[in-house]
Amino acid sequence: MRRMVLITLMAVLLPSLVLAQDDRNDKRGDGDMRHHAGHVTNHNFNQRHNAKPNVYKPQRAGISPQFKNLGVRSYPKPYAHQRLLVTNREHSTITLPTRGPGNIALHANVFARTNFSANPTVRAHMSVIVSPAFRTQINLINAHETRVGFYYWHTGNGFNYCHYYDPWGYHWYGWYLGDAYFWTRWFSNNWWWYDPAYYRWCYWHDGGWWWQDPDTTTIYVYNNGSYLPADNGANVNVNVNGNNGPEAPSAAAPVQAIDSKNIFYSKDSTRKVKLVGSDAFLYDVSGQNSFKPVFLGSNVTSVKFSNTSNGKPLQVMLFFKDGTFGLFDGQGNPLNGANNSSN
Repeated sequence: MRRMVLITLMAVLLPSLVLAQDDRNDKRGDGDMRHHAGHVTNHNFNQRHNAKPNVYKPQRAGISPQFKNLGVRSYPKPYAHQRLLVTNREHSTITLPTRGPGNIALHANVFARTNFSANPTVRAHMSVIVSPAFRTQINLINAHETRVGFYYWHTGNGFNYCHYYDPWGYHWYGWYLGDAYFWTRWFSNNWWWYDPAYYRWCYWHDGGWWWQDPDTTTIYVYNNGSYLPADNGANVNVNVNGNNGPEAPSAAAPVQAIDSKNIFYSKDSTRKVKLVGSDAFLYDVSGQNSFKPVFLGSNVTSVKFSNTSNGKPLQVMLFFKDGTFGLFDGQGNPLNGANNSSN
């Protein structure tokens, strides 16, 4: 009888004891979970705020003193090839206006390329037109002013500027600052300036005009007529047509060599012809830097050099799309009726 009573009491009291213990465990567990959850939340918060965004930020800590002296504040990341502005000479120039606002004759002079990158007026102007507000204004202008070959004049921000929409779909902007001016293109959401001596487009980035070799990812900063490579040129100022920069061939450049990027070298490694699109340019890569790059012709499909091992002077032969060819000497001068204009 006593055993039956004891069993009955245990059956009644045991669930209550278990529930009470479970309740104590749950409360202790809730406290631990709240502490753990808070730790996780703080950890995730710190992860979010310490994570580096997937956006390029200018890296200004590693700028060399020489670049800083040029006014450069950061190195740009290489452009994807489709974002580079690479056009031949025909599509890189326009007929400039002769009259400005109010149909008044223009008497301004172009800023000299040999005093362009360090020119304080140009630099101050670029700091204005790269602002987000001015970029928005430019995009609105481009959307509405689409009459081909027409000069749209604007006045504001203390200067006059002209918008021109060319037949190939490019937007040009001429900046008239006092008695001087320069022209740029708006392309790939950036400002580009054309170097007429080296036939290349340079883009503005954080204090400098930069040119990227379209065949590589090597980037150069423009320095009043010359180019300084960003990757290995902290102490060397090169003209990019000599043997000091990345474009210089090795001494063992093969005969009639062409790489996948349409660059041809002579057997003696003194000359290089580079095809930019279908435009051919001759470079002196002998180390003498006897001339700047020479434009040879357009619509070029292939290049060959003559053999100089017999003591005869070097000659360059261009083959054109229409089946004709042109012959030039080692300085880029036409031979046998060839010419260095567009074919």
